[in-house]
Amino acid sequence: MDNQPNGYQTPNGYQQQPNQPSGYQQPNQPNGYPQQGPTVVPSSVDNVAMGTLGAFLGSLVGVACIVILGRIGIISALSGVVMALCALIGYEKLGGALTIRGIVISIAFILIMTFVGDYIDWGFVVSEQLGYGLFEALGDIPRLLERGIIDTGNYMGNLVRLYLFAAIGAVPTILSFMRK
Repeated sequence: MDNQPNGYQTPNGYQQQPNQPSGYQQPNQPNGYPQQGPTVVPSSVDNVAMGTLGAFLGSLVGVACIVILGRIGIISALSGVVMALCALIGYEKLGGALTIRGIVISIAFILIMTFVGDYIDWGFVVSEQLGYGLFEALGDIPRLLERGIIDTGNYMGNLVRLYLFAAIGAVPTILSFMRK
C-alpha cells in the first residue's frame, strides 16, 4: 500500500486521491497506462568525473583502432564508429548514466581524439616514408603540409571521413540512449 496519508492505492496500482472521481487518471497516464517516450536522465544522476574518465578511456580505444586499422591500410570507417561508441559507452559505464552533459563531454572527446588518432596515423606514414622517428614525424606534419609534401586534400579528406564515420556511430547511439 501507499505511505501517503491523504490517498489510497487502487487495485491497479495507481494513487487515488480523496475527492477525485473514480475515473480520474494521473497526468501523463491516459487510459491508465504510463506513457513511454524519450526521457533525459537528470544531470544529478551521473558522476561527471568518472564519466569523463570513461569517455577519455573509450576514446583512447578509438584512437588505437584508428591507428591500427590505418597501419594495415583499411579505410577507417569502422574506427570512427568504434570511437563514438566507446566514448559514449565509457561515459555511461563509469559515470553511472549517460546524461545530456555526458553526451556533450563525450562528443568533445570524440572530436578531439578523432583528430589525435588521424594525426598519429599520419605520423606513422611520414615516419615510414621519410625515415624519421615517430615523434620527429609528428612534429614535422604541419611543416610538411605547408610545403605540400603531404597532400592537404588527402590529409583533410581522411580526417573528414573519420569525422563522418564517427557521426554515423554517435548519432544512432545518442538517439538510442535518449529513448531509454
